[in-house]
Amino acid sequence: MATIESFVGGAYTGKNPAAAFGTCVNWFPSAIETRGAVAPVELLPTPGLSTFATAPGGIGRAAWAGDGRAFVVFDATLYELLVDGTLTSRGTMASDSNPATISTNGDAGDQLLITSGGNAYVYNLTTNVLTLAVTADCLMGGVVDGYGVVFGNARILISELFDLATWDPTQYAQRSIQPDLWQSMLVDPFGYITLFGSKTSESWQNTGAFPFPFAPDRTGLMEEGVAAPFSVKQAGKHKVWLATNGNGGYQVIAAQGFAPRRISTHGLEAAIASYSTVSDAEADTYEHEGHAFYLLTFPSAGATWVYDFATEQWHRRAELVAGAWASYRPRFYCHAFGRTLAVDRDGATVWALSDSVYTGADG
Repeated sequence: MATIESFVGGAYTGKNPAAAFGTCVNWFPSAIETRGAVAPVELLPTPGLSTFATAPGGIGRAAWAGDGRAFVVFDATLYELLVDGTLTSRGTMASDSNPATISTNGDAGDQLLITSGGNAYVYNLTTNVLTLAVTADCLMGGVVDGYGVVFGNARILISELFDLATWDPTQYAQRSIQPDLWQSMLVDPFGYITLFGSKTSESWQNTGAFPFPFAPDRTGLMEEGVAAPFSVKQAGKHKVWLATNGNGGYQVIAAQGFAPRRISTHGLEAAIASYSTVSDAEADTYEHEGHAFYLLTFPSAGATWVYDFATEQWHRRAELVAGAWASYRPRFYCHAFGRTLAVDRDGATVWALSDSVYTGADG
């Protein structure tokens, strides 16, 4: 007879369904951490969604919170999100089909760096003024050691120290230690700029050189490139991304420091290989009750896969549309006002995730 351990698990389908054919949609396994438990694992529902705020229109493209303030981007508009669910417009930007990115230089500069529509913008948190900082070739941004960093067109450009409004166009870098061009960038909390090529990746650090202070750390070269630029995210101590390399195929990789490891399964990799488009995959992360989740969505395929670092298992999240599973509507996350909030990938809603709500975005 099957035990509860063999029944309660994540999502995995093998090449031969007779050997393994398991799906787990909108539920996830969680370890029971006491010796007196009847079973070592339980199956928990993913959070329900309630409306926290509604924008005048558009779809969600970014969410960020810090120091008691929260901001979201819907289409071309930057909004400040208040504790009562009010959205206040803080300015408009160029917009495209890519996600926007938001980062900050903290209390030393009191600014936000926002990339949207190929441009970079700076938002002054003291004056509440949004201004254009860099035009063109700004796919994504970040801040490290007080410097703003924008990536686009296979190069990085840096701002003045603690001044995201001032950029010298001569202060840029392009790849030189490997032939494959950079496709994506992640600025991690540990002071590294990781730059992902199509086949390999590398990390840069602040060496104190003048006038351009950043240089590659050759010990940080990894043999995994990126298959989808916006799949790159920081999840706790790990940078995680949908990877590929010179041999082809797809894997989800998590790297702690310069040590990448495969966290995808053969079942997930077979599913990804079946999608007609994977380059548009995008990801975000959030944490809940000790579970750190990495959510990887394939918009063209209408699929969202979620990795739980606590159990090292995958499950799916989905909305039911016309009797079929579609990708999960919450897109980008922030923790603000004691809540986990997320913008809607298909509409103008800011969702609040809650264990006491039992409906999804479709009601």
